[in-house]
Amino acid sequence: MVYVSQPPDLLAYIDVDRNLKFDPAIDKREVILTGFNAINHDHALHSLTAGTDGKFYFNNGNCGAVFTDKSGKTFFMGGTYGDRGPNWPANHLRATGRTSDDGHVWTSGFAVRMDPDGSNVEIVSHGLRNSYEQTLTSFGDMFQNDNDDPRGCRTTFALEYGCAGYFTRDGRQRNKMVKRPGQSYDRVHWRQDDPGTMDAGEVYGGGAPTGITFYENGALDPKWNGLLLSGEAALNTILGYQPTPKAGTFALERFNFVTTNPEKEFEGADFSGPPKNGTDISPKHFHRSTFALAISPLVPTVRSISVIGLIRVSVPPVTWMNPSPAPSTASLRQISNLAFPLLTSTQPRVRSRRCVAQRFTRDTLAFVLSKRRVRLPTQTSASF
Repeated sequence: MVYVSQPPDLLAYIDVDRNLKFDPAIDKREVILTGFNAINHDHALHSLTAGTDGKFYFNNGNCGAVFTDKSGKTFFMGGTYGDRGPNWPANHLRATGRTSDDGHVWTSGFAVRMDPDGSNVEIVSHGLRNSYEQTLTSFGDMFQNDNDDPRGCRTTFALEYGCAGYFTRDGRQRNKMVKRPGQSYDRVHWRQDDPGTMDAGEVYGGGAPTGITFYENGALDPKWNGLLLSGEAALNTILGYQPTPKAGTFALERFNFVTTNPEKEFEGADFSGPPKNGTDISPKHFHRSTFALAISPLVPTVRSISVIGLIRVSVPPVTWMNPSPAPSTASLRQISNLAFPLLTSTQPRVRSRRCVAQRFTRDTLAFVLSKRRVRLPTQTSASF
């Protein structure tokens, strides 16, 4: 199954015959959700990621949306940014300030948590500008970066259901309209002195952050356990952080984890934690410098290849110790067999993954398997 963000839709393509080719006569194309502005716009629908709770997470920029989930709840994601016309199918400007069916007033940009079939949607973060992606840890903590106006880019812990502050809480004004005397730019931009706004995290100025991922343990030297990585194309750098709890948020002290071709624009765009261990960094465009980072269980050596910049680090291919916080569906199907190592591991994040077995419901598992034409048995040894 492949999920595609293409406004106004969030799509799923199901390879029914498993031949890695899409055949409209056999395979399926499903609209999971629809109603997202704006078509062919960079402040629109972005990356979808999986959490260890069996839920899917995605976000949308501040172009807004009006959409209804598969449970029948409608969400009005308003704000003052945007336009009308054929590329703006959702009239989010008129919906600004309107209460959604969950009883709350939300603003764009926003992040969503949902079941894989598009039901049980929750808005888990809002008031963003143009966050490209989110990453979940095994503890359930979510981190985001935000591609923002000059001097306003940031990396942050996303407080659950928190407002980042780009718009006022009713969505009818932007941050600069409510500036207070003497406020510094970063505090104005993310309304840090206004009630009901979450901590802005590390505001580092101008940039263009894109992919973000959280490395937990197992592939690199233990000193890198708990490493947050954020791709920064404009700064030629992959930013690194090792978040530590601080009050109701996390302290984020930035350092340069890796860079390439520092005299020119760095084209690193996205990260992922592949099912078998590790982290991949993909290039944004194929010009100037091309950079990739892969942490792989295949080769027990560390090597660097110039130009490509490919790094491979070997670790034992033990699925439940996977550095990626989003385990594969195959691992989830076998979760009952993994209970002992999960509980007895010396790694706190690995131990926390026992919650996957408790939270990954039978309904969610049945949906994923049904899309692959695998029938869930009536009885199973796993306890959900």
